[in-house]
Amino acid sequence: MTRSAWRYYLRFYCARNVLALVGLICAAGLVACAPALNWREVRSSQTGVVASFPCKPDLHVRQVSLEGLSGVRLPMTLRACDVDGLTFAMTEVDVKDPAHVPVVMKNLLLGYASNVGAAPGSSARQDWAVKGMTPQPDAGRWRFGGAMPSGQSVQTETGLVSRGTMIVQVNVSGPTVPPDAAKQFFESFLFQAP
Repeated sequence: MTRSAWRYYLRFYCARNVLALVGLICAAGLVACAPALNWREVRSSQTGVVASFPCKPDLHVRQVSLEGLSGVRLPMTLRACDVDGLTFAMTEVDVKDPAHVPVVMKNLLLGYASNVGAAPGSSARQDWAVKGMTPQPDAGRWRFGGAMPSGQSVQTETGLVSRGTMIVQVNVSGPTVPPDAAKQFFESFLFQAP
């Protein structure tokens, strides 16, 4: 290669490669700094609960008949969103009578375990203290492994708490549930002062 050919090569190809490399490094830096989970605070006017979701939850309300309430239909609120293969959800229901809280909490837990194909009692209860909650013996957190009706395996962490006659159920589920995401989600919950 002649001297002028080398100068041309160095000026054109090396400069182009350096620019491409700089561009690649900048793009990688932006991707590395972009948060996969975009945490935001969500407040419920119904229960006074405050929580942080890693994505914007959709809101759904429907009338449901809960096991143990003799066919009474109550409005149930669901907030849920999906991000990075995980589903984050919070369900709220007012059972109207303090005597119904323990039975509905037990039935919600059993129903959820059944929905994910987990055997009842397959997970030990863990304490879950939420600021402002009404103490209940059936409040707590559980971790289940199971399968969806499609046959896809699923891991899930669920929690139940109440304030007065309001019951809040919280879930994180996916093929695997990263402990950091579950921890941040569950630790964000609190009930506002009335």
